Amino acid sequence: MPGPSPDFLNMRCGDLVVISEFPAIDKNTDWWMGEIIHIANSARGIEPSIFQISCIDTGAVRTVNADSVIGLIKKTNRIINI
Repeated sequence: MPGPSPDFLNMRCGDLVVISEFPAIDKNTDWWMGEIIHIANSARGIEPSIFQISCIDTGAVRTVNADSVIGLIKKTNRIINI
């Protein structure tokens, strides 16, 4: 029986999230917050694997692995048409 799905599978562009630099070591240190601006799917499936996130403190856009996202602060309710 499969376990619960990771939180990042339900995230969308516009969500405000917490990112850990080293989630496997310690999720309580070296973290920052940002807004998801782009989601790239995996080559092996439709699951998101890479996020581009704009840091809310600096505005810098960073590319991070989806499993580095350790928390969801605010879920967006807007629809983005591209």
